[in-house]
Amino acid sequence: MILGRRRGFSLLEVLLATSILIGSAVVLLELATIGGRHASTARDLTKSQLICQSKLSEVLAHVAPIEPVRAMPVDEEPGWVYWIDVQPLKQPGLMLLEVNAAPRVEAGQTDGAVHAHALGARPANE
Repeated sequence: MILGRRRGFSLLEVLLATSILIGSAVVLLELATIGGRHASTARDLTKSQLICQSKLSEVLAHVAPIEPVRAMPVDEEPGWVYWIDVQPLKQPGLMLLEVNAAPRVEAGQTDGAVHAHALGARPANE
């Protein structure tokens, strides 16, 4: 029997190539899932930071009173809440403002959200 040139691929080569292709597709799908999760977290963090800066600017511009706020809904962003802590500083007449924002957490849910905060100081007598 004369062996000539081999034509095509053997079954083992086809199975090996297919398994490499499937493995690569699974890895790429997992990377896309992780990327989507990180993009969602980054979007929430950015939204939290914008809300904090907005509320801090309102207090510093005398649009909102300088008083503590607990879990107040954000009018511009339904489903989000913010809170403000006010503390006196050692320097007389200055107040430390800490503004925090996060997505609203319903009862029974775990808080997997990213929180952001902004700090500012304002004279207490203004």
